[in-house]
Amino acid sequence: MRSLPTNRHEQFRTASGFTLLEIVVTLVLLGLAAAMVAPAFRRDPNPEGEMRAVVASARESAVRRAQTLVLRVDDRGAWRLTPVGDSTSIGTGVLSGGPLTLRISPLGACFQDEPSLAPDWDTIACTSRRGARR
Repeated sequence: MRSLPTNRHEQFRTASGFTLLEIVVTLVLLGLAAAMVAPAFRRDPNPEGEMRAVVASARESAVRRAQTLVLRVDDRGAWRLTPVGDSTSIGTGVLSGGPLTLRISPLGACFQDEPSLAPDWDTIACTSRRGARR
């Protein structure tokens, strides 16, 4: 015949399995790991979408700052956003686009410094007309 436990702690020592706290902590850690790794596998299939996002962000910054900004994209796709007459970067990054230099007014209009590089640029909408035709 089995003897009864002498104290309450002996009762719980014989139980096996995981506690709810252990399961929740494990799931949270797995979720954080997945959230950190998932963006590495995601690629934007539309390079025009990258350029649109950068230009839209630059327009929003120009309007919020009430200041003319310059967006420069070099041959390698590295872009830099700076205020006119200042070398301080507001934003930088890399995208799959060609050389382009835009001046973005505080009203949100985009003007090209070098129209020969991309003559199909729409000043009011701040988009490439070539990308719109596709």
